[in-house]
Amino acid sequence: MTMTNNTICRMAMSTRCSGNANQSKEIMEFAEGLQQLVPMMSLGEVLGPLKKFDLFGINRKFRALLMQFDKLIEDIMMEHEKERSGERERKDMMDILLEISEDKSAEIKLTRNYIKAFFLVEMILQALEY
Repeated sequence: MTMTNNTICRMAMSTRCSGNANQSKEIMEFAEGLQQLVPMMSLGEVLGPLKKFDLFGINRKFRALLMQFDKLIEDIMMEHEKERSGERERKDMMDILLEISEDKSAEIKLTRNYIKAFFLVEMILQALEY
């Protein structure tokens, strides 16, 4: 699992998901949190009339996990923006998406929230795989 996480994170954000860095630890904790929460969610609890009751506290835990993810991805995006001023040779998915979001002539406006959602879906699908 660690090798798969590292490969996906490196391709998408040039960040390892395991190692000594604090960000790496946060990415791994997020992925592990998703792996624990996703199987426990039921459609009735997320979409149906039981949604407002949050019987098992899953929605609360999921919201906390999403806030953690939002902060983490925002930090990574800010790092990439600082590094991009030097024009690196190699670009990853994050660099490409940030460039598109800054393009004023683009047909479709790509916001920071869309970029975060892209990486969130990628992490959820990765968690569902295991």
